[in-house]
Amino acid sequence: MRKRLLVAMVGLVGVVLIAHDVPLSMHLSQIERDRLTTAIERDAFTIGGKISPALPQSDPERQSSIDAVLAEYAQTKGGTIVVVDRNGYLLSSTDASITIGTDYAGRPEIATALLGDPSSGTRLSNTLGGSLVYVAVPVLSGAEVLGAVRITFPKTVLDKSVRDQLQGLLLAAGVSVAMAIVVALVFARTVSKPLDNLRATTD
Repeated sequence: MRKRLLVAMVGLVGVVLIAHDVPLSMHLSQIERDRLTTAIERDAFTIGGKISPALPQSDPERQSSIDAVLAEYAQTKGGTIVVVDRNGYLLSSTDASITIGTDYAGRPEIATALLGDPSSGTRLSNTLGGSLVYVAVPVLSGAEVLGAVRITFPKTVLDKSVRDQLQGLLLAAGVSVAMAIVVALVFARTVSKPLDNLRATTD
């Protein structure tokens, strides 16, 4: 009797938690991913705004100005930044292995940004052998597109951030199950005690 009550109550709490927390965790995961993507996009626009006055300049002034902005960002944030001119050729990057002048015009996200529209998403990187989260935005001077800024992160970095945010939900679920077990034990003992006494009296 006591065991059946215990199993029933804990099972009921488990079903309620699954029905509630699984959709909630999926919703919160999407919200967190959107928040992180928006934050990266904001950083890209900030970088674009800082380097916009430098793009019309000639080298080496242009190069030193852009490199200084990217170095400042790299000190506080992660990710890989590339800056291209209006034709899609690389001007600067936080990845030292990328050659200046590399043609990025064929990258879909860069092409979209050079048309004046920001783009974001996830794609497979053959270089890293994994998925990348990217944000690419145009560098504007008024209505004129001077170039583009792209920031990329390994998808695993964003996945870890999402998992960290969901730890609180998992902790709350664990506490709920533990409390359910304690309450079920007390309830089962309270309910079954009179029945045990009646059985003993009857015997």
